[in-house]
Amino acid sequence: MITEILISATITTVVAVRAIKKKSLDLSGAITAWLVGFVTLAAAWPFGVCILVFFFVGTKATTYKQEEKRKFEAEFKEGMERTTFSV
Repeated sequence: MITEILISATITTVVAVRAIKKKSLDLSGAITAWLVGFVTLAAAWPFGVCILVFFFVGTKATTYKQEEKRKFEAEFKEGMERTTFSV
């Protein structure tokens, strides 16, 4: 039990810090993502893995072909940091 909690805390901390450094999440988004990820991983790791995969795929999709998106979107912002409300 304690091992799962420590592993969940470590994984979610690494992901949240990495997301802040890469500007995928702002601080409030990282805190919310950490909480959701920690609870999900600690409760049932298969669901936690699904959440992590969803986060990584969503982050990659946000940055995919930014040059083309810039041509079509009037209010295009590079990177698009996610906040608490978009987590």
